[in-house]
Formats: sequence, structure tokens, C-alpha cells
Amino acid sequence: MPQLNTEDFTSTDTRLNDSKYDELKTYYLVAGTERLIDIFTKVSEINLEVFIAITNGAYLSPWWLQHVDLVWLINADDGAIGDGRSGELVYRDGVYHDIWKKENTKYPMHAIFNHEPKKVKTGESKAKFREYLFMNLSRGTGFIEFYFKTKNLSEADWDAVAEGLEWVYDVFPTFENVKMHGGDPRKGEVYGYTAWKENRGYISFHNPSKVKQSYTIYLNRTLGNVKQKNQSFKVSSPLMNTFEFLGKEVVYNDQIIVVLKSGEVKVLDFNKE
Repeated sequence: MPQLNTEDFTSTDTRLNDSKYDELKTYYLVAGTERLIDIFTKVSEINLEVFIAITNGAYLSPWWLQHVDLVWLINADDGAIGDGRSGELVYRDGVYHDIWKKENTKYPMHAIFNHEPKKVKTGESKAKFREYLFMNLSRGTGFIEFYFKTKNLSEADWDAVAEGLEWVYDVFPTFENVKMHGGDPRKGEVYGYTAWKENRGYISFHNPSKVKQSYTIYLNRTLGNVKQKNQSFKVSSPLMNTFEFLGKEVVYNDQIIVVLKSGEVKVLDFNKE
């Protein structure tokens, strides 16, 4: 659009804020997107095993998944901000709640990634770090980027990370069906994530409030658990704060009541085998 006389403009030129340049910006974005798609297509033609993540502020549309494996979750700080571990979880999970519960965005939750979990210093108890870590991992993101200062981690920290990755490796097939359950994190309501596939599933819980809370949930289709003939599951957990559930057997539509202390995280695994 030479008639706009933008030859001497830079990309940050304040003159571009004028609305007369809006149409030009649209053409720019379209051209840039088409060139990106050409690049992704050529990469895939050479090697389909190359994992492609688009991290330049792309909007959450399933349209992208024709060309890439996942999209970065934008409009939220790296390594979530917040008061303590519970506050950091609430910050990110509040964004998730806005996108998938309030806005009902039609985009698969597993096809995004965040700059989390975060660990920049040592000193917190292994139990506290593990609860935070597993709550992060239970979001079911298909690409996990550790936001770590690796030199600052202790052996106990690395042990917790290894345990978390072993759990992810085990439950990863369920991630494609992950969904959020419960209330609004920012309002102090219990919430979490759940994913199911064939003979296994899991449910995570976080109490972001300052008081103990009881939370009731049913093992049915609202969680993604589809009823099968003679379906029953044995309950286990990767954390050490769920002794009341360990070894129990549950069936479809059973009621589960979880009691959580302030800031506490619990994770339950369900296996048919």
C-alpha cells in the first residue's frame, strides 16, 4: 500500500497507531501467517517427527493444529506470579478457568504449553514442592517446559521432578481428554483437572482458600469417564496425603468426597488393572 507512505517507518513507530493503517496491519498479519504455514508444511514434508510449537502469540484456535503440535498460552506471565505456591497455581489456573470455563473456548487443553512448573530456589519441603509440581502436571499440557534455575536445585528437588515425570509418562495417554472441574480458583473455590481414557484416569484437586474445604465429585461422564460393563477402578496416588483412598475400589458414578486443608493439593489415580 505505497499510498500510505510508510517507507521510513519502523515496526514500533507510533504513527502506526493511526486507524488509517489498520487495513495494512491486517494484510501484514495474513502474509506473515501464510509464510509461517509454508515453513511448517515444508518441515513436515521433510520429517513428520519434528515437533512444532508456535510461540509467537498465536490465538487459541484449533485451526492451528492442522500445521503445528501446540500453541503457547499467551496473555499470562511466565513462571506464574502469586503469593506462595498456592498463589502461583491460582494465577495460572485462573487463566485456564477464564478460557475453558467462562469463555468455553473450543481448543484442546492438552495442545498448549506454559513456562511452568517454576523452581528458582531450593529450601521448601519436598512435600510442598511435589504438591505444586503434580498440580502443574495434572493440567495435561502436551509439552512440559521446566522454568528452572537448575544450579539452585537440591537432590531432593531433582528426585521430586523425576517422580513427576514418571507419573506423566504413565498418564500421558489420558492427556488428550483433559478437562477442568470445580469452581473458580480466584474465588477460593476447590477445583482441579481430570482426564480419562479406557482403563485409567486421574483427578487433581486444589483448595486455594484460607480454610479447610470439603469437595464432592462423581465418577461419571461429566469427568470424561465413560461407563463400561463391569467397570471398576482401584485408587492410588502419587502424593502422600491421600491415605484414606489408597487401595479402595470404586465404580462408575460413585461419589468421592475429598477434604483439603488450606492450599492443599491432592491427586487420585484410577486404574482398571
